[in-house]
Amino acid sequence: AVVSTQSTGELMKDVDPEEGICLLMLETLGCFMTAPTVYFSWLYTLGLHEQLSLLVLKLGVNPNTGEGTVLAAIRCLSALLNYVMSVVKKALQTQTKSAGEEILRSSQCVVNTCGVLLVWYHYTSAPSALLSITQLYGGQYKDFLTPYNVDILVESLKDKDDSRVKTTLKILKRIVSTDPDLLKSMIASTREQLNKAILAVKSTSPTLVPLSEEVSKLLQKTV
Repeated sequence: AVVSTQSTGELMKDVDPEEGICLLMLETLGCFMTAPTVYFSWLYTLGLHEQLSLLVLKLGVNPNTGEGTVLAAIRCLSALLNYVMSVVKKALQTQTKSAGEEILRSSQCVVNTCGVLLVWYHYTSAPSALLSITQLYGGQYKDFLTPYNVDILVESLKDKDDSRVKTTLKILKRIVSTDPDLLKSMIASTREQLNKAILAVKSTSPTLVPLSEEVSKLLQKTV
């Protein structure tokens, strides 16, 4: 895999040297991770999942992290999640349940990046990465439905892009269905805000009505 010097160069304009190095490393790692011949299992045994999760958390708390670095980090995280998902699917197909359980257990550190992905939610690739985490690990992120996080999800439900709205609804469905106690911890005003946003989706996006109704029923059931 070859890093595009033109695109990377454009991203690195006006970036301080320290972040420039981080961006270049992430861009290079991203190309390597998505190459068809990469031995991902080798990267995994080196602790890539742990180091990448820590880096995402560090970048997430830095208000000066640039867009290029954010996008490169999400790309690497998505590649990692795709690898975990492929191992789990193969384990299910071959009925080697222990292999799937082992990689889910060892890679659980990526769940800690959910909060950062919500902060980055306005970037195109962040919702799909967050959806992958919820599909793999369910409702294990206990702080998911905080008022601040719900505000972000509510704004996303107002998006004109139905695909992004659909992804957000899937995330909510997965989180609430796997851990009903999360909703019980929400304050009433926040829960009402979420319900109103989902109701609005029903009236503006006919194709999303069935999924919206599923999520609405789950929210009501867990109260």
